[in-house]
Amino acid sequence: MADNMTVLGVTRLPEPTTAFIGREAELSALGAALRGPRRLVTLVGPGGIGKTRLAVRAASRWQTPETPWARPVPTAAPVFGPVFAPLANVTEPHLVPAAVLDAAAIGAHAGRPPINAVIDHVGDQPGLLILDNCEHLTEAAGHVVESLLEGCPELRVLATSREPLGVPGEAVWQVPPLPTRLDAPNGTAPDDVPPSDAARLFLDRAGDGDRPDCADTAREAVEHIVHELDGIPLAIELAAARGRVTSPCRLAADLHRSVLALISGAPGAVTAPAPVAGDARHSTMRRSLDWSHALLTTEEAALFRRLSVFEGGWTLPAAEYVCVDGTMPPDALREHLMALIDKSLVDVAQHARETRYRMLTPIRQYAAEHQAAREHMHGPDGAAARHRAWFLDVAERADDEMWAFDPDGRARLDQEAPNLRAALEHAARAGDRDALRIGAALGSYWRVKGRYAEGVRVLGRVLDATSEADHWSRARVLAMRAMLVFWIGDLELSMDDASSAIAMAERVGDERAHAHALNRVGTATMMMRPSAGQPLLERAVAVAREAGDLVALADAYSSLSTSYVWQDDYPRMAEIADRAEPVFRRSGFDAGHFWAIWGRSHQARLAGDLPTARELADQALALASGSDVLLGNAAVEARALVDIMAGNPQEARRAVLAELARSQGNVVRWGNGVLQLALAAAELALGNPATTHDVAAPVFRRECEGAGYLAWHAQELRMLAALAEGDAAAAVEQAGHLSRVAERLGNRRARAVADRGLARAALLRGDLADAEAYAHAALAACVDNDWWVDTVDVLETLAVLAARRGRHDRAVRLFSGARAARTEWELIRFPEEKAWWETEFAEAWSSVPDPRTHAVEPGSVTLRQLAEFAARGRGSRGRPVIGPESLTPMQLNVARLAARGFTNADIATELFIARGTVKSHLAHVFAKLGVGNRTELAALGLSESRP
Repeated sequence: MADNMTVLGVTRLPEPTTAFIGREAELSALGAALRGPRRLVTLVGPGGIGKTRLAVRAASRWQTPETPWARPVPTAAPVFGPVFAPLANVTEPHLVPAAVLDAAAIGAHAGRPPINAVIDHVGDQPGLLILDNCEHLTEAAGHVVESLLEGCPELRVLATSREPLGVPGEAVWQVPPLPTRLDAPNGTAPDDVPPSDAARLFLDRAGDGDRPDCADTAREAVEHIVHELDGIPLAIELAAARGRVTSPCRLAADLHRSVLALISGAPGAVTAPAPVAGDARHSTMRRSLDWSHALLTTEEAALFRRLSVFEGGWTLPAAEYVCVDGTMPPDALREHLMALIDKSLVDVAQHARETRYRMLTPIRQYAAEHQAAREHMHGPDGAAARHRAWFLDVAERADDEMWAFDPDGRARLDQEAPNLRAALEHAARAGDRDALRIGAALGSYWRVKGRYAEGVRVLGRVLDATSEADHWSRARVLAMRAMLVFWIGDLELSMDDASSAIAMAERVGDERAHAHALNRVGTATMMMRPSAGQPLLERAVAVAREAGDLVALADAYSSLSTSYVWQDDYPRMAEIADRAEPVFRRSGFDAGHFWAIWGRSHQARLAGDLPTARELADQALALASGSDVLLGNAAVEARALVDIMAGNPQEARRAVLAELARSQGNVVRWGNGVLQLALAAAELALGNPATTHDVAAPVFRRECEGAGYLAWHAQELRMLAALAEGDAAAAVEQAGHLSRVAERLGNRRARAVADRGLARAALLRGDLADAEAYAHAALAACVDNDWWVDTVDVLETLAVLAARRGRHDRAVRLFSGARAARTEWELIRFPEEKAWWETEFAEAWSSVPDPRTHAVEPGSVTLRQLAEFAARGRGSRGRPVIGPESLTPMQLNVARLAARGFTNADIATELFIARGTVKSHLAHVFAKLGVGNRTELAALGLSESRP
């Protein structure tokens, strides 16, 4: 307060014993309200929300140079207060005026009412009176305030109460909870965002916020604690008191079991400092709620109890369905609901389409305790059963109307998710099939939100809790769990559940369950062997169409289209995606759009059209901006591969590592796999082949018989890493693995990439015949399928071969044509190999008297024409690429001895060669013959004659 102001009476504000944390926005708004036209401002909110602390803080800033009155006050003018009048311990209405008189330290006059003494004392001087805790005396407090405001034209009153005073001209100011970092719609916040005000309060009350146990993990746990406590300051202070002896992580886990139990005043429980000395009723959350509950009428208390069945809030129609019965008609419910709102036990908020109500978590748990106690004494009143029935209807309506695939529908499901979980759990505890019906209806929602693990856990609980008898709802739950565990990556359980669902669906005649389950069997099979999965997916399309299930139809089309990406058959992929486009659009199945765009991005990249590939990858990123972790992972992979090819592996590596960190708590096998391979590719482009091998090898070990897409690209990267290190034997070994994956997938491009690698490895060994045979086999496949980026690599290999055979003019033509394509498409070489290729080109160029006459001018020749030129020049010494005829004489000798059971050492001695050479020859033999071990080699009958 300004030093030159005269104070009328004593300025009495409670001295705070702890720091005031946050609330700067509220203080600013409250200051404006106190300077506004309304002279009574009432802070309302539930017990423990911080009304008293906020009022005292605002009053401490009253009438300072920084916060002037609405009207200028003469510097010598006397000022009344601020005066703090606590009413918590005033039990009789007629004692309120005396409490104000006592707080102001004004002497009473015999025979004169106390309120008149205050009015005489204040007169027309400016002043501020704080009336604290008025909720149990609202009528009496209202009369006192009206008299004071009428008799003291410059006086302002700041009241705190759990309900408004009802005085004309009253400005009701709702005190909000403290904000938390997890209040965002998706419940997350960037790591670099500073702690929320709620977390700062917890850390302050728990002790030093910079102590060792407040590392990043602990601070994240604190944010979860304060979010679970709904940002209620009293609840936070009580939890923080426990936090002095319990780690934040343990406290967060305990809170999930019961918020109220942890912050209540049980014997020996901790208490928080009361905002006003002597006000013990607010020292624990339970005492505060007991105080509010005691002020309810019998009917209000009954509604309060029944509303506790709602978790996460409710609408008025839901409350009427659940809570109305013979003892509480609809009109009475609305009246009592308004009373609960007025008494700060129920919050109300206007959303886009509807008004929603909710109780803060401690309040709801308190009401639930009273409901449980009443049911224990008198039996169930039907509220929980009606709640279950209402939200069963919500769940099945959401499924029928495909809310999960519409932004507004998803928002409604997000709002009702806690209620849907509660209804499902209530049904599961009773072993009722309603649990199956709700679980089946929510499958698509869990998928779209990327909450696979939650869905699998809940559906497992439902299956265990209900009868195993055949029923359509059980078949659908099995189909939904098969879908969710598939996305997590458990192919075996997915196949088991889907097979069981198909069998049950056929027995009970449920086409929807049949369609979803058949799609899952087809998709799981396709992941391993596309050609075996595609007929199943075609059948799933037909069944889904017959069932009229747009979601199952879109899902089956999406899997069928993606199966051709597994085979790098992009024209067929595009054909299926185009056929499915109207279905994707009608169903809102964004995942279908996503996978089609993702596949087309890869197609454009392999064709050398990097701008289109980048644009499509960015479209995929935009579609994947929601909660589905897998879509986000795959979108980042697609964009990273474009960046790598365009010469920006640093950005690719940064984006992949950021996405891996973002999805750390929700790892999906397939998504993690594509990210690991994108990271391995970035490392290779950065000149780190050893790191590439370290990252890609575990992916191949996991997926060698699993996800073919991941297995083949893992082996591609391991092969390229070996070539970058100049290790021909290792490259041949990896190419052999890749060839077997290519055969399993029916993927001609994977085989062509393996052949390209074998050609490079043969070049490293100086085996020009093998190199030429493999290179021409790869070239034919690449040209036939428009894989033009791969074609460039093969043409450069053939250019080196031409140079090695002394045909330098031919080498110059192939090199220059390939370089023109690289320049046009902005394709960048990996640094580890750039010098080698540049040297090869320079030697060929310098070996021709007039190289420009043989060079290809940019734009003068297409890659197809250049490939035809390369194929026409193939010599007669070409050898088949695969089969026994493809083996060199030495490889044939090694193969025959190995088939007869000779060890590598025995073969080396027999043929007078080194053991390492034997190993290298065997790797070539295995790759050319398509076998994986000596047993398979012996079965070919090569050992019938001695070498």
